[in-house]
Amino acid sequence: MNTVIPLAEPLLPAACADAVADVVSSTFVGPGQRTRTFEESIATVACVEDAVATASGTVALGIAARAIGLVPGDEVVVPAYGVISVANGFAAEGFAVRPVEVDRATAMIDPAALDAELASSPAVRAICMVDFSGYVGPVTRALLDVAHAHGVPVIEDAACALGSTCDGLVAGSIG
Repeated sequence: MNTVIPLAEPLLPAACADAVADVVSSTFVGPGQRTRTFEESIATVACVEDAVATASGTVALGIAARAIGLVPGDEVVVPAYGVISVANGFAAEGFAVRPVEVDRATAMIDPAALDAELASSPAVRAICMVDFSGYVGPVTRALLDVAHAHGVPVIEDAACALGSTCDGLVAGSIG
């Protein structure tokens, strides 16, 4: 017998389901007014000036890496635990992926492990901080402090955390 134990139950209000159905039935799912409205809504939730819709979060990570000047071969730290699409987003663009141990309580990259990795690996050019299961909190701030101390930029994957906030940190605006 296979029994699925869900991590979380999806919440899809009827209005959202109807909006998705309208877009799909229109046969036009590319750029347009609905995409712009979606981007504006995401920017509002994340408290940022602009947001850009992409085909997937995996694609977005590669775009973010290039936006901060990374080139193929550059090393990017990712959490050693989580979804493979995070590592794939960088590997598909030719970046070298360096998994780093996670904090057991939050599944975010462990700040002490990150500090050790950056101290011993000067080739690391970016850190991908994943807001696992919506977490934004003290570990987030500690990761940012470590990144800043080493002068390494942070790319934030907030796909699972939009709307999460803690002490002035807003998911989607941190990296």
